[in-house]
Amino acid sequence: MTSAPGFWSREGQSKTLKELSFLKEKKDEWNKLGGLYQEIVTLGELLREEEDEDLNKEMER
Repeated sequence: MTSAPGFWSREGQSKTLKELSFLKEKKDEWNKLGGLYQEIVTLGELLREEEDEDLNKEMER
């Protein structure tokens, strides 16, 4: 598709690919944040279940 002759000279297709790339990047960022959030929730649950000095230090960071 992108290797087709004249593809990059077609402004609309080039713009669409740029937008697609931008949206994919944002999706990846949100997925990463979601993973970090889940880690924080898990650490919080572990702290509630049992006091652990090492976990407390980890949560403070």
